[in-house]
Amino acid sequence: MRSPIAANLRKCFRELRASEVSFDHDFESFCSENQIIANRFVAQGTITALPIFCGSKSALLCAQKRWFGWYAVRTAVRGVMLPVNFLLAADRLLACRLFAPSAAASYTAAYHTLQTFLALRGRVICDPFQWVGPATQAAPTAVAGVLTKNNHWQFEPRVRSHRARWLEVRDALAPGEVPDAFEFLFANLFRNRLRRGTTLQEYFRDPEGTCAHIDECWEDLLLSVSEIRHQALYSSFGEDPNIVEALWNGDLHSEAGIDRQATTLINFAALLLHDSASQLAQLLRTLVMPVDLQDWLSAMVRIPWFDVPRTSELPFDAIISNLDFIEKWVEPNRIRR
Repeated sequence: MRSPIAANLRKCFRELRASEVSFDHDFESFCSENQIIANRFVAQGTITALPIFCGSKSALLCAQKRWFGWYAVRTAVRGVMLPVNFLLAADRLLACRLFAPSAAASYTAAYHTLQTFLALRGRVICDPFQWVGPATQAAPTAVAGVLTKNNHWQFEPRVRSHRARWLEVRDALAPGEVPDAFEFLFANLFRNRLRRGTTLQEYFRDPEGTCAHIDECWEDLLLSVSEIRHQALYSSFGEDPNIVEALWNGDLHSEAGIDRQATTLINFAALLLHDSASQLAQLLRTLVMPVDLQDWLSAMVRIPWFDVPRTSELPFDAIISNLDFIEKWVEPNRIRR
């Protein structure tokens, strides 16, 4: 997949190498008119650890709008490092037949990777971020940086919600695009789903023709991911509900396949991480990092701090090489030397 964000990132990195970058003009004008002081918390020049926003909910302004791609890279890299230990834990829990804990860990891995998936498609979710006002305007709970067709960033308020975050996928996809991870998820969770309004006569006449297509089920599919997480965490339920129902009804006399939902979720998380890490590694190979900013990006990726990813222990060999490259790409200069 050719990343929609690639051209913007190359432009951003050229600007960062060429000159001393400054805050966005519209942002500074708004701050001046409203007597706002934009504190540069943890910063190297105008490059702060987190992006700075101000304005109203209908017109958000970002101090770093012209080179917001820097934060897209930070978000994308962080989004493939955070899932590693959760995916490793999910695999080990599944081996012990702890289905609900495994499903919860798999979901967490997929949710972190979702940030990379969206960023690569020009939708960067900022949470946390810095908000400087005005004092009369409450800060949104999250902000989305959305790359427009004319290669400029615009900023929109978002709610902090798992369901809302997964629904971002619909708007991020190109027309007709069905990523492998979601196709796999649909095939395993919705394989027997019929098109809405299908009658029994229609089904018996044409069983295959009445099966639902993923294009008709995006919302239900995306919300099903967060629902599995909810059941795993709050009901301690990670078994396949269809198998459980059949056992209760006496239609089955074996628990074979009872792990199917937990297995599907870990494979979905692994596929999503594999594809996102592969696309990100391919993109990073086209970017030339400003030498004086290497250490700063390395630090930014790790704010807030997280456990060291145990990448080499992952049971998914196809993922490891790209993750190794990405982790080395953001190493501080003192380690690179």
